[in-house]
Amino acid sequence: MAVINKFFAKGRVTSLQKIAKGYSFTVASPVFVTRRRDSEIKTVAVETYPNFYVTSGSEAEKYLLEEKIKVGDSIEVEGQFRSYIDSRHQEAVTDIEATIIKRDISRLDSAYFIPGREYSTPENSGYVSGKITEIHLTSIDSNNKPAVIQIDISENDRKNVVRALCYGAIKSKILKEAHVGDEIKTYGIVQTPDKKANKDKKVIFYHNYTIYDYAIAEKKDSNKAS
Repeated sequence: MAVINKFFAKGRVTSLQKIAKGYSFTVASPVFVTRRRDSEIKTVAVETYPNFYVTSGSEAEKYLLEEKIKVGDSIEVEGQFRSYIDSRHQEAVTDIEATIIKRDISRLDSAYFIPGREYSTPENSGYVSGKITEIHLTSIDSNNKPAVIQIDISENDRKNVVRALCYGAIKSKILKEAHVGDEIKTYGIVQTPDKKANKDKKVIFYHNYTIYDYAIAEKKDSNKAS
């Protein structure tokens, strides 16, 4: 199974700053959810604020500077999840590297997941496929506590993992069906990251990639058999 590592967001730039490795910016990227309001069930947009970085010398940085992107501008971003181990907290931290930036605001394509499926949050869409390396179990009866599925999305000799959260019915289903070693395709969204400062006063963003839908592409047993 080919690894897929894509995240799309579109919305309004809410912060933009120069950092050591390039630039960092956040985007108000809505997620459409169904809620009950005034005894009626309505679909509403809830803004989240995924944080991106742009690498010095990249095409994305060139576009950012040439187009003079600023806070308040509406943009569309394509990015990839990158991970590293934070030495202070000894855990995998997920960044999102912006690879393409556009001023054009168009409907994002859902072609990276299962053909024929439509999703209601194209403004904030993650597509991740890879091998499950860890499953952190929580109480299957507690919908408020997520299960954490760690997915290896390494490619081109670059080590990357994504810690994906799942809740509710998706959590119950995935804990029954998925196992370490399985290859999985997921569709999800990025929530507003937790922002912390380490001992060197470097700001670290802990992104939460939440699975909305998934498919087991290949079971571990069938991998062995082949």
